[in-house]
Amino acid sequence: MFDFNKFDLIKPNEDEELYNYQCSLIEKRSEKNLTNFVLELALIQTISPIEDYYVAISILQKYYEQNDDIRVGILGAHLSSVWECYKDNKFLPKLKETLTKLNDNQQKSIIYYLLAHDMIRKDKRINRKIYKDLLTKSINLSEKFVYNYYHLAKVSSKRNAKKLMQKAFSQIETISNEKNCEKITLEDLVSYDFYLNERILGIKSSNFENLIEFYSDLKSIKTCYLFKMFR
Repeated sequence: MFDFNKFDLIKPNEDEELYNYQCSLIEKRSEKNLTNFVLELALIQTISPIEDYYVAISILQKYYEQNDDIRVGILGAHLSSVWECYKDNKFLPKLKETLTKLNDNQQKSIIYYLLAHDMIRKDKRINRKIYKDLLTKSINLSEKFVYNYYHLAKVSSKRNAKKLMQKAFSQIETISNEKNCEKITLEDLVSYDFYLNERILGIKSSNFENLIEFYSDLKSIKTCYLFKMFR
């Protein structure tokens, strides 16, 4: 059994609701659903007001040393690129090794995107050719994806960027409004799929302002008009 007690988990005096939910996750854990438990335990550490991304990364990193579940690698790699960009991403080498073994093109697409994402988070003065190549590979393999098109558009010519952004917008499944956001539950917030769709793929989100503003600059369209188009 994975030893979760070694980590500095949520305490009752920090947030009672999150602590109680964490306790329920721990009580329901079993060897059969251990990976799901680890993913949820890591994600609950990231929820406001706790937002301890470093504990979340530590949990995933320790578990990934003894388990090859690609979801753990994907979540850990993304969190590490965002919150520990000053360090080597310890999830990516193992993910990169799996590329030749994977049959799932969407998972391959995600790994190529994460490799590119880690590059740009670490240093804005990237090797543009390698960066664009990784994003292009991600796009060629992807089924549903938004952010790979967006990030490639940002380093492309204006003409190509417009086409890429149009494709990106066509991939969006849900744009949440204030009313929808109120319906999001703790169960959603600790779900790997919820995080994947919102933070990595970008196909379901409440935060598309950056994409809309970038596209409006390309098209010289008023941002407020684009907001109406995609809501």
